Amino acid sequence: MKTLLVLGLLLMCSGCASIMCGSEKTINIRSKPPEAKFSIKDVKGIVIIQGVTPTNITLKRGRGFFQGGDYKVEFEKQGYDSKIVPVPQGLETGWYFFGNAVFGGLIGIVIVDPLTGAMWDIKDVNVSLSANEQNPTWETVPMVKPDK
Repeated sequence: MKTLLVLGLLLMCSGCASIMCGSEKTINIRSKPPEAKFSIKDVKGIVIIQGVTPTNITLKRGRGFFQGGDYKVEFEKQGYDSKIVPVPQGLETGWYFFGNAVFGGLIGIVIVDPLTGAMWDIKDVNVSLSANEQNPTWETVPMVKPDK
């Protein structure tokens, strides 16, 4: 009987998205062409991750009570225009709404999942960079034959 009571309390005090999704998510960062340098900045403009595409990174889903992560990614590659894009995010509708409606209840919807950030979903980032004719790569510079 005590075991059932403890399990019932745990279910009532948990958020379904927190249990199923967690407070962090691993996403893909890709660019076309590959091997572009990238920097991810948080809402305050602080660089939190740097790397080279393609790669997988892990980000926190939220940054506070009912606040999503709100990240921006800057891509740079020699011979291409730099590009800044937001990390796509939205509500984790499946587990946050429907999972809490069945299992987590009001406590999961209003307290647990908003505190952990699990109510937010983060999507992969895929960008295409445009060639920059003023700053070409070695591959795009035409060959010049020397005079004899």
